Amino acid sequence: GAFSGGPPNIIWGGTERQIEKYGIPCVDGNMRPFVAITEPTGGSDPRNNITTRGVRQGDHWVLKGRKMWITGAKGADYGVIFARTDDGGEGQPPQITAFIVEPGFPGISFNEIGVIRALSPYEIVLDSCVVPDENVLGKVGQGFNVAQSWLVDARIPYAAGCIGIAQEALDMACGWVKQ
Repeated sequence: GAFSGGPPNIIWGGTERQIEKYGIPCVDGNMRPFVAITEPTGGSDPRNNITTRGVRQGDHWVLKGRKMWITGAKGADYGVIFARTDDGGEGQPPQITAFIVEPGFPGISFNEIGVIRALSPYEIVLDSCVVPDENVLGKVGQGFNVAQSWLVDARIPYAAGCIGIAQEALDMACGWVKQ
């Protein structure tokens, strides 16, 4: 599982209950997660481009928006979705919060995006998706720090996997040319 599988590293920053419910079962191989940051507006500046909204209503949150190009969303048991919970003040960046969602929550749906590769990414539509308050990962408004932690740790093995595939393709091509 060095290059796939397992829980996202950010789950270990959650509450004891979140770790027991979501982290440990992934390590045991009994659950699969996804992480959803990117939106149709682009992904190069996630803090400012996140338009998915999270609004607190009593003891739960309501998420509205779309996430794009989410690998592993199909068949996942849960995911971490990042949403804007405050636009920030004058000169202050918007506040982003991380939410743990499950495919069975009301208001979440998944649409496959057809591509030519082994794993199709998905669009996730949040149409007033209800998320319990206990499923906030980390602190409200501190989700961008959570996202940065995931991006840094996830991109290194992803890049290593791409380099490994490219090297094998080159080795195979050189072997074929010699024939």
